[in-house]
Parts: sequence; structure tokens; C-alpha cells
Amino acid sequence: MLQINKITAAKLILISLAGAMAFTVGLNSHGARVSAASSGPSPSYTNAPNELNCTLCHISYDLNKGSGSVQIAGVPATYLSGQRVQITVTTTQGDAVIYGFQMTAIDSSGAKAGDFAVSDNGSPETQLKDGLVDGDVRQYVEHTAQGTVPTEFGVKSWTFMWTAPDQTRGRVDFYATGNGANSDQSSGGDYIYSTTAFSTPANSTFSVGGQVTTPAGSGLRNAVVQIIGPSGASAKIITNSFGFYQFPNVPAGPNYTLRVSSKRYRFAARQISVDGNLSDVNFTGLE
Repeated sequence: MLQINKITAAKLILISLAGAMAFTVGLNSHGARVSAASSGPSPSYTNAPNELNCTLCHISYDLNKGSGSVQIAGVPATYLSGQRVQITVTTTQGDAVIYGFQMTAIDSSGAKAGDFAVSDNGSPETQLKDGLVDGDVRQYVEHTAQGTVPTEFGVKSWTFMWTAPDQTRGRVDFYATGNGANSDQSSGGDYIYSTTAFSTPANSTFSVGGQVTTPAGSGLRNAVVQIIGPSGASAKIITNSFGFYQFPNVPAGPNYTLRVSSKRYRFAARQISVDGNLSDVNFTGLE
């Protein structure tokens, strides 16, 4: 992509600062008045569980209906206690003038998981805020007024740090929303996107199981179930008299494939992510 020259960048900075002065008012899920501004949204608009998203104020388009996207990069598949990693959120929208985002990281209970950190040097493009959701304090990282200007046409990225919690917190889910805005000093005509990512404790293992049945729903004994990991390593197991199977000690991770073979029936393969114990990865035979 072409880089924005200094004159264009200066114009965009002026536009974004002017846009930061404009806001629209709506109601959150508790009836409180909220504002949407280029200087950063109010907390709790990442589309995480029990949260809304920025379409509450930017109402022209439904969520994820534009030609752009928001993406999360740098979240590790597994984490160690206290591990410090660099995360980048990128919002794209080809016809946008300024851009924004908000992100949070929570555990399975909905509470804050780990800690975000942003640069405090010069004119920071990201900032931290806290919000209360159903009694749990969540931390948010989001854009500032200085952080709305793209460095390439149609794209804006923000980079910050995340320190992982203790591994006993289990799976950590990351939720992000992005805004590709036209900077017309209103909330109309702006596109809102959302995405998620997750990380599980390193070296954690889980059980994966389920039942293999005939087309009529009866348990199928002596079927061969194979699990194939993302590295290509595999294991096989035979179903019992009632068609049940279980793989113990499966390492956490995405992109597992399960296949079933039988002399009498065909089975469709399944793709799963292992981030907890799974007991319902079931298969039904095809005629």
C-alpha cells in the first residue's frame, strides 16, 4: 500500500482532532447515557459476553456488514504465567478516514485476565480504561484521538503489551471491536466490526470424547476413532459396547481433526479446538 505523505497525514490529524470533539449519545444495557467519540469509546463495547458493541451509537450498518474487518495478531496459542507478549489490533475499511478499536481479555468467569500496558512516550495512540460488567472489573485497551489516523490508506494498527495471568485462570478470551469511520462529525456512515481470539495455559491437557452411533441412533461398538493434532501426530481408540470413546491427555490447541472408520458406515470428519474437556464430540453414521 502507498504510504501517506506528511501533508496528507497532517490533514488527517486535523480531521481526527476535530472529529474527537463530536459525539453522539445513546443508552447502554443498564439505561445509562453513553457517548461515542474519536477520543475513545466508553468501556464495555467489545461484544464480549454481557457487553454491547459500537453499533449502539454507530447505527448505519449492522455489525460486520462492511467490506473491512478487525483482526487480532500476536495472541499466543498457549501462555505461561506472567508471560509478556506484544499484541496488534488492525482495523481495515477502504473508504474510512479515521479508525478506532476497543479490546478486553477475560477468563471463563468473565473477570479480567492478565494486564494490558500501553506506551506513555510522546503522543500515545492507545489508552487503558476499566469497566464493571455484572460485578466483574474488566480492563480495556482502546484508541486515543491521536491514534485514529491511518498510516496506510484503508488500514490502522495499534500495538500494545499483554501480561498473562497465572495459568490457573485457564483459557483467556480476547474480544475486539473496530470502527472504520468517515469523520463527518456524526456517528452515521461508520462501519463496526468484531472478532475474537483465545489462549490456553501452556502444557495443559484435556480429555476429548463422545459417542459414535448408527444412522438409527444406536451406539456403534468397535468403531475406530482417530484424533489428529495440528502437528500431524495422531492416536486411535476403539469405541466400547455402547459406542463411547475418550482420548485422555490431549494437549490444548486449535485445528484438531477427528475421523471415524467402520465396516458398515461412513462418517464425516470433524474439526475441533481443544481448550477444555470435551465430552460431546459425537458422530452419526451415514447410509
